[in-house]
Amino acid sequence: EFKNAKRPCNFYHMKKCLAPCCLKVNNDEYHEMIQDAISVIKGKNKEVLHLLEQKMLQASDALNYELAAQLRDQITSLETIQKHQDVFLENIKDIDVIGFYEKNDSLAFQVLFVRDFQLIGQDHMNFAHVLEDKEEALADFILQYYETKDQPSKVVLPFKVENQKLLSEALDFKMSTFKQALKSEEKQLMKIAHRNAKFLLEEFLRKHTKTHVILQEVKKQLNLPELPRWVECVDISHIQGTATVGSVVAFKNAKPDKKLYRHYNLFDEAERSDDYACIESVIDRRLKRAVEDEDYPNLIIIDGGKGQLNAALKAYEKYPSLNIQFVGLAKSRLKKQEGFPSKQMGYTSERVFLPGEKHSIALEIGSNIYRLFTHLRDEAHRFAISHHRKRRSRIRHGSSLEQVKGIGPKLRASLFDTFTDMEGLKRASLEELQSLKGMRKTTAEELYQYLRSQKES
Repeated sequence: EFKNAKRPCNFYHMKKCLAPCCLKVNNDEYHEMIQDAISVIKGKNKEVLHLLEQKMLQASDALNYELAAQLRDQITSLETIQKHQDVFLENIKDIDVIGFYEKNDSLAFQVLFVRDFQLIGQDHMNFAHVLEDKEEALADFILQYYETKDQPSKVVLPFKVENQKLLSEALDFKMSTFKQALKSEEKQLMKIAHRNAKFLLEEFLRKHTKTHVILQEVKKQLNLPELPRWVECVDISHIQGTATVGSVVAFKNAKPDKKLYRHYNLFDEAERSDDYACIESVIDRRLKRAVEDEDYPNLIIIDGGKGQLNAALKAYEKYPSLNIQFVGLAKSRLKKQEGFPSKQMGYTSERVFLPGEKHSIALEIGSNIYRLFTHLRDEAHRFAISHHRKRRSRIRHGSSLEQVKGIGPKLRASLFDTFTDMEGLKRASLEELQSLKGMRKTTAEELYQYLRSQKES
């Protein structure tokens, strides 16, 4: 986004941003602003107030009354926050408060942080289908949560924990660290933590119930043996057989899980311009990794009809140990309605093909399964297209780089691995080019001059 920014956005004109994306901003001024923001977040309002007052006086002395007025408004806003929190937390300096809520065998913990008399932040965790009692659950949460965190002066608990001595020893905390709320301010904070925990857990359960309904509908309509909690979708992208790529996107509990997204560059299959071969190759490589990781989805959706689905099943035959369901998702297509002119042609529904079934299943527009499957397919298509464009760009620019004497396919690939794309190469200095492994000095100089000419043009 910053690379494409040509002019400041409205936040700059509203004087809420310095527009470092496209304007020259003084480094010291920018970092000073960042440090002030961090100080406010950490509750160090008094320090920031002092700095703002100094800046306001300096601006006033320099007759910069507009800046002085802005700083005055900032000081007023910060003093309002300071006044509100000082009244409420005037006797509490450094504590954590753990709130708790339980519903439908699920638990939620909410942690409030108070530092230097300021409520500076909060954190929360939900746990579904907890079997142990709440005392054990609280002890387990404390052990996990504070394992990598510094010890606060005090941790206020929602109820007493047994074996508190063992808990303190395990975390290397003082015994006096864990207490129940005694002061009125602590009790008020506990109420807030409890209320937040309740809200967050009920919101979590509401979404969990909605997701369960969606997955139940998919399971029933496709006659699946289990809920498809982990679904992946495969798509192939190319233009006339060039720069062919496969993409696999993953949804867990009906939500995208982007860390599981994968690209597959296809070469031999692409040369034959064979979509079926491309799909078979992608599925083969995906399932090979599934066997290695011993972790795989419940359901894989192939973007296409019977032919694409059969190609995927052909690759699946090599992995009999995996229990994965496959379906094909075919886009809606034009159909001519008898007795009507061609202008009144209609469209078929989105259709799902099941292995071994002659007829497809039409998806009702707006249904849960329709929204989930089309979302998966659109995401797979978007992900494939974005990588396909990058590959095409590399191929296009890469062939032009080979006009430079001394640069072949291997060195060209190394250049793009190091500098990402043509824009990155154009920004590279001569020294950076010369430091690349396999790059001769004369070749680096010629390449540098070539890139400069491309940049100017």
